[in-house]
Amino acid sequence: MTRARHTSENARQAKAWVNFDGRFATSPFTEANGGIRGSFNVTSVTDDGTGIYTINLTNALEDANFTVVGSAGDTITTWGDRQISAYPLTSSTCRVVTGQTATTNTYESSQCHIAIFR
Repeated sequence: MTRARHTSENARQAKAWVNFDGRFATSPFTEANGGIRGSFNVTSVTDDGTGIYTINLTNALEDANFTVVGSAGDTITTWGDRQISAYPLTSSTCRVVTGQTATTNTYESSQCHIAIFR
């Protein structure tokens, strides 16, 4: 199977990104209410449970075949390393889960950083 290659400069740029506080008390998180510290092409982040978030895109992508990269962290050192999983993906949303490595526990992180590339 041959896959199309993106050769334009535009293909190298993030289609969306967000820096948000996963411990914020009000859902959905927005820039207006302070839950989102900064973003591009992200309307809001919905808190779907402990360590589970849905990122809502302002402008939908052409499909769900995009790449999600991110990091999560906190100032609480006893929680150890953080991991991020991204699923499911739609053209207008991305669900991310933050948790502690080597466990099945999810945790809310005060520092959540997600970028989407297509």
